[in-house]
Amino acid sequence: MNLQNLPEPTPEQIKRWRRYLAEERDEAKIYRAIAKKRSGMNREILLELADAEKRHEDYWLAHLGTNAEPAPHSPWYIRLLQGLAIKIGSIFVLAMMQRSEERGTYDVDADATPQMAADEHLHSEVVRALAARSRARFSGRARAMVFGVNDGLVSNLALVAGIAGTGVAPSIVLVTGLTGLVAGALSMGAGEYISITSQRELLESSRPNPDVKQRLPMLDRAANELKLLFMARGEKPEEAAAHAVLALEAIDAQLQSRTLSKAVSPDQPEDSNQSEPPHEKIVPGGDATLPSASRMSTEESRKQADNPFALAFEDTPSGELEAIGSGSQAAVSSFLAFTLGAFVPLIPFLLGFSGITAISVAVVLVGLILLMIGGTIGILSGKPPFFRALRQATIGIGAAVVTYLLGLAAGGAFSL
Repeated sequence: MNLQNLPEPTPEQIKRWRRYLAEERDEAKIYRAIAKKRSGMNREILLELADAEKRHEDYWLAHLGTNAEPAPHSPWYIRLLQGLAIKIGSIFVLAMMQRSEERGTYDVDADATPQMAADEHLHSEVVRALAARSRARFSGRARAMVFGVNDGLVSNLALVAGIAGTGVAPSIVLVTGLTGLVAGALSMGAGEYISITSQRELLESSRPNPDVKQRLPMLDRAANELKLLFMARGEKPEEAAAHAVLALEAIDAQLQSRTLSKAVSPDQPEDSNQSEPPHEKIVPGGDATLPSASRMSTEESRKQADNPFALAFEDTPSGELEAIGSGSQAAVSSFLAFTLGAFVPLIPFLLGFSGITAISVAVVLVGLILLMIGGTIGILSGKPPFFRALRQATIGIGAAVVTYLLGLAAGGAFSL
């Protein structure tokens, strides 16, 4: 990199470049720290991301020259990420790194190259892809827990606020809150079990029947009815016909290979887990006007070679079911989470507070927890956490304020 003809950088440029240098160094450290806790392809991807950040670091070092010393310090949130990456290396760190990459300012900085700006955008997509499977697993396990806590907090706060607003004794408010806790937790657990189990059953009913695979070799080649399956899955008629021809040729090739193997080794014991192919050679027939398998793409041919039946009878990806989770686990998580959340608004009354003081303390406690829940969801979504935290707290506290005002109105009406 030839920087001899560049003008002397301004103090503002030096400050900005030093910040970039610190960010690139720390992002590389975070990727390497996460890579230590991963294996296989994910580990290689993270290490290559770290190498890419090192290239950006070298770019700013070359621009700064002697101004790169002493080494600049990174922002507090980057140091926090570094610590989390070293200790846990979890989805939270990946989600925050995705947000960090998206927040880059190289697009609008004339001192950064267009290639570096493009790199940062690509890095955010790579991190998004790495976090996708973890997000799916987390959403299945934690959805019931997160929403259970949220519902417990909001519904029981609204309940005790409304009852307290009527002016009844604190003991009545406490008993009402405990009743709402038990009833809500039972309802939440039962409802979550029914909804998750029903959703799983509906999705499972749409998955292909694996037994049909055993019947595919017996299909009438001339009729080529396999194309109807691909048409039902959304392919155009000509695409479905070509797809069916390729699948049938793959099936025939496999059957011929098994027949030849059996003829060469006649004493080989029969595999009870596989249906025996017919001994006669099966020659693919069908309409001569249909596209040949040789005209299909190289990628499809490779897929066919890896698994001849895959093209003919692909299974529905299990990611959907994995994201949904188990009905029983969701029910238990919801029950416990709702109980925990619904208990928080009762704490002031258990400590002896009453009236507006108890409600104020309950609102503060619930508001803080809602802020944490909203912020956590924002981080995991790779979005700005502040707005989501504020939205979560505003909705929950707003519900409590409305019911408290209704309770005041009801108390005034009953006293007339």
